[in-house]
Amino acid sequence: MTFDLIIVAVVILLGVIFLLLEIFLLPGITVSGIAGFVFLLGGIAYAYMYMGPVAGNISLIIAGLLLAGSFIYFIKSKSLRRISLTTNIDSKVDTSDLNKIN
Repeated sequence: MTFDLIIVAVVILLGVIFLLLEIFLLPGITVSGIAGFVFLLGGIAYAYMYMGPVAGNISLIIAGLLLAGSFIYFIKSKSLRRISLTTNIDSKVDTSDLNKIN
């Protein structure tokens, strides 16, 4: 029973980490996002199959709260400012050639 609990916790934690990597660091749908969903669903399915419906429901709720909490924490933390683009573009496009067309 303890080994099953460790497996579920590690797999769900890996799923949350991969999904956070996908959301904040890797653009688009990549292997990280797919792996995150597979790990999350796999951990929850493992809890339902081998530990029972009560443990499956608890792991589902904990996984949702963990994902939402880590998402909110990462948005509010200052670490997101370190990786975001903060430069402003002040240049203008030269449109003098457009007057020559007419």
